[in-house]
Amino acid sequence: MAANPVVGVPRALLYYEYGPVWEGFLTALGAEVRVSRPTGRATIDRGVGSALDEACLPVKVAYGHCLELVAAGAEYLFVPRVFSVEPRAYSCPKLLGLPDMVRLAVPDRVTLLAPLIDLSRGNTSRAFRHVAAETGSALGAGYRRTVRASGVLARGITAAVRQGPGMLGAAGTELLPRALRPWPSSGSAPGTRIGVLGHSYNLYDRGLNLDLLGKLAALGVSTITPEGYPQTRIEAAARFALGKPLFWTLGRRLMGAAYLMTADPDLDGVIAVASFGCGPDSMVVDLAMRLVGRRRPDLPFMELTLDEHTGEAGFLTMLEAFVDLVVRRRAG
Repeated sequence: MAANPVVGVPRALLYYEYGPVWEGFLTALGAEVRVSRPTGRATIDRGVGSALDEACLPVKVAYGHCLELVAAGAEYLFVPRVFSVEPRAYSCPKLLGLPDMVRLAVPDRVTLLAPLIDLSRGNTSRAFRHVAAETGSALGAGYRRTVRASGVLARGITAAVRQGPGMLGAAGTELLPRALRPWPSSGSAPGTRIGVLGHSYNLYDRGLNLDLLGKLAALGVSTITPEGYPQTRIEAAARFALGKPLFWTLGRRLMGAAYLMTADPDLDGVIAVASFGCGPDSMVVDLAMRLVGRRRPDLPFMELTLDEHTGEAGFLTMLEAFVDLVVRRRAG
């Protein structure tokens, strides 16, 4: 067993929620962590060629990142089975099955680290100790390192759930300021402000979404995403949005953000970003659209659906048309 096993972490899916947590946890276990490069066209093509046709684009992109890490010499891949990070709320079924799907795509020489993270019955120290013990055993970590890593994981996930994604270090430095800082009012729509709904892995993976936020910025649009609101406000708003708890953790956050956007008098429009083939989003985005239409019927709403066939020219045309509509409405 190598003194410092090389563990690859795919820059995909829940990395945009818990990336700093994964890195801190694995480092505490004595691993050398290698995060895959940002998504490029080659990443997407590699993932599409290996994944099931029925998988959504973010899952296909995750395949591509895993295969790129293997090609770069990673001995291990960290693909945890995130069942639940809070009581009575769960992850998407495709996220639950991701380790099984990836295992069939990577060579046998690569060890897949896929511990089950299940906090559906409470944020218990036992659950975190189990994850640390399973992962540490595979990496040859000793007892002290395993105990320390368990604490890192417990504190990190607890803070991420309370504060929202990307607030915990390297990933936050990379991801959130780009989405939250005021954009310069240049381009064809100065002064326009649009809310952008979507899961973090759809909004902040610039290769996957064809640099959506950057394109809006180039048009002079100021944007706000769910991460622009305090998590406590999103949780409170989610209770009003539907009147009952939503089954999916990420879907509930999206609904809470949609509710807050309808309460923002300075917002000129809303764009919801979803992935083709996403079962939960086929329901949640429709609910968000109905919520916006009910609370702010004057607020333009557009759904953008991403898949591997999305062309940049057509994508930009849709954005330009929507922004033009919003500007015309503002002008009266």
